[in-house]
Amino acid sequence: MTTATAFTVLHDFPAYDVVEPIASAFRGMPVLTAGDELALADSPMQHYKISSVASYALQNNDCPIEAVERAKANGHDLHFVFALGTVLTSHKRAKGRYIGIECGREYWFEGKVIRFEPAPNRNLKLVIVR
Repeated sequence: MTTATAFTVLHDFPAYDVVEPIASAFRGMPVLTAGDELALADSPMQHYKISSVASYALQNNDCPIEAVERAKANGHDLHFVFALGTVLTSHKRAKGRYIGIECGREYWFEGKVIRFEPAPNRNLKLVIVR
C-alpha cells in the first residue's frame, strides 16, 4: 500500500480505513503503485489490488523484460487489477488501509494514465487511457 504521513479518511471501519489517494504534483493526478490495495470510494466493501507484469516479475526475481515480451506474445494485458478475498479472523490484527478510487477518474500508474471501469461480478477493469 502507498505510504504517506497524512491521509484524508473517506470511510472509517473497525477493521480498515478507506483513504483518499495522494494527489501527486506529477501531472496533477493521483499516483498508484504496484501492490496498492484499493476500494471503490462509493462502495468500499469490495477490495482490489493493482499490479503489472513487470512489477510482478521484479517481485519474484524474474526478468521484467522477458516477462513483458512473453505476456505480449501471448496477448495478455501488461497492467491489471484483481479482486481480493475477504477473511474473518478470531484474532486481533492491525487496522488495514485501502486507497479509495472512483470509476472513470484518471490515475497515474507506472508511466501510464489509467482509469477503472466496472466489470461483471463486482470486478474492475483497468483501462489504459494513454
